[in-house]
Amino acid sequence: MATRGNIGYMDYDGNVKYIYNHFDSYIDGLGRELIENYNSELKALRLIHDGDCRFPGEPFIESGDAWEDVCPQYANEPNDIRHHEYTYIWHDGEWWVVPGKMSTQWIPVKDAIKRGDV
Repeated sequence: MATRGNIGYMDYDGNVKYIYNHFDSYIDGLGRELIENYNSELKALRLIHDGDCRFPGEPFIESGDAWEDVCPQYANEPNDIRHHEYTYIWHDGEWWVVPGKMSTQWIPVKDAIKRGDV
């Protein structure tokens, strides 16, 4: 069973470019992966540029999916992309997460890991 999520980048105008992540989107999975391996603006943008993925580094496009089906999408604000169990946003130099569809509180991923919200 998949723990689905979205990964996005918020620009300075509040617009969001985002992709879908299929597996292990919980904080101790995807959250930790983002902190450890996609911890700069350039790395975050490259990840999102590759389109929807099974997990970072495993884009769907490599399995033959059409680019139109897996390309990054756009939203007017971060709360517009909260369709799955976890949503991550790169903003102001760090990763943020809102865990769960019912939550409205964005917290830094590093703080969620420290608190044990895994």
